[in-house]
Amino acid sequence: MLAMQGAVYVPLANLTFVFTNTTLRYDSGYCPTLFAGYRTPTVAELQSIVTSLTSTGAIGGTPLCPMVVWALNGTEPVLVEVVPALGTVEVLRTPSLRCKAYRICVTTTLPPNGL
Repeated sequence: MLAMQGAVYVPLANLTFVFTNTTLRYDSGYCPTLFAGYRTPTVAELQSIVTSLTSTGAIGGTPLCPMVVWALNGTEPVLVEVVPALGTVEVLRTPSLRCKAYRICVTTTLPPNGL
């Protein structure tokens, strides 16, 4: 399961991500508090890792189901629908920061195991 994999490095995106498998309201401090050096991804960063959102954290694993995730569009938090099987990321109408969505945290630092 991807949430149990810990940090996953995506070489083509030069990003390391953690999928927390939990839905939460938006909180800008969530990623930095949970994982030092991590932050909420931008829409473009999500697009670059979407096909790695699989059961194994790598292209070739079983894609996760479509889901709604928090991302940043510039500096503004937005809800996005990610569809790993299709490699798509679509910005959705975001009525409130109180909406619950999955959290993915990213960094440009390699994970501790040096993948």
